[in-house]
Amino acid sequence: MTSQGIGRSAAVALACGLAGAATAQTARPAAPVTVDSETISGLGARNIGSAAMSGRVAAVAAVHEGSRLTVYVGAASGGVWKSVNGGTTFKPVFDKQAVQSIGAVTVDPRNPKVIWVGTGEAWTRNSASIGDGVYKSVDGGENWTNVGLQGSERIARILVDPTESNTVYACVPGKLWSDGDERGVYRTTDGGKTWAQVLKGANASTGCSMISMDPGNT
Repeated sequence: MTSQGIGRSAAVALACGLAGAATAQTARPAAPVTVDSETISGLGARNIGSAAMSGRVAAVAAVHEGSRLTVYVGAASGGVWKSVNGGTTFKPVFDKQAVQSIGAVTVDPRNPKVIWVGTGEAWTRNSASIGDGVYKSVDGGENWTNVGLQGSERIARILVDPTESNTVYACVPGKLWSDGDERGVYRTTDGGKTWAQVLKGANASTGCSMISMDPGNT
């Protein structure tokens, strides 16, 4: 055999040896992966979503102010949002309040700067948040005052008498998981200073889920 033949044989043998080594290395079983408290001890918890599913919109009210359309949106647990350009952009106007769950939003038909908000999502379910009564703004949502029904837990609808701004009705379904006396329909005739129950359910579990008004016969 010539030296050239020996060289070729050695080259083939070397290539086979490298291939065999690579195969053996690839076939080596991987070490088991252990995940325990030590593995994640340096990681901090962070919020990656809303546990209350606040994406639900509970109420919408709109009013023309001159040539522009002002829109108020109440979120299930995301407060009140205001748009002054017909819904193109929004800004939050309820962030400073104690609760963020909204059930009703109403604009006074005689004064677009007076806004009424009923807190507490009215869609009763296991993920619904609660409120603490009725809020009123007299400056288009810049400032808010809690004007009563703090124990209602949730309010489904608010109606303002179109002929008398101080007369307002609140529809109260009441507490979700227990009986309560603060259910039914409430009325104020002094702009929210005092409230009177004008319709009561048959028992402590019955409240108001919806109310409407005939604007021609108030």
